[in-house]
Amino acid sequence: MAAIDVFQLREDLVKTIIRDTIETYSGQWRLVHEAIQNAHDAIQKNTAITEGLIEIDFFFASNTVEVRDNGTGIDLDKFGNIFLLGAGDKKGTDLRKLLKGSQGVGIKSTLFTSRLFSVDTAHDGTCWQCDVTDFYKYSETGFDSSLTPPDPVPCQRNNGSVFKYSLEDYSIQEFFAEIASEYIEETSKDSDQIDTIEEFKSIVETYF
Repeated sequence: MAAIDVFQLREDLVKTIIRDTIETYSGQWRLVHEAIQNAHDAIQKNTAITEGLIEIDFFFASNTVEVRDNGTGIDLDKFGNIFLLGAGDKKGTDLRKLLKGSQGVGIKSTLFTSRLFSVDTAHDGTCWQCDVTDFYKYSETGFDSSLTPPDPVPCQRNNGSVFKYSLEDYSIQEFFAEIASEYIEETSKDSDQIDTIEEFKSIVETYF
């Protein structure tokens, strides 16, 4: 498969659209919700499973989030849907009724604010992985906008994807501090802190 250019339209126009897109999505959305939404949608399309699974791991030291699902996985032919602005796989009217996302821009708000962005996916007996770094520098002179799709390899894994990324401008610590603060405000809690680990776990479980 030939290399793609994430600035395939006019570069100045695409950079403006990327910046405006990023400003549309909050840190919380870019850190967890967009990847979870995509995982949910992939699961909805996977008719081979009876129960969907989404797992999220937070790695505080590296400020990295990992989201795994047992959805359909991503066909390499759909590689551009992840990295090209405006590309997506949820355009049909029927699909848009079922799936949460439809415009193919949300995951770009994560991609273009990430130091690391990785996709590892299995789709119908074929696996591929792609890692990109420092896409948050997209507006800088000299940013390399070309991206060569990886070579697919046969594999025995069940369908599913793993998205792994580290945001440059928003930390996991900030995320948990925000949801704790929102909980305190919504519950009119007398104390401005969380007293026990059990209470904190309950807050996280309620949030998700």
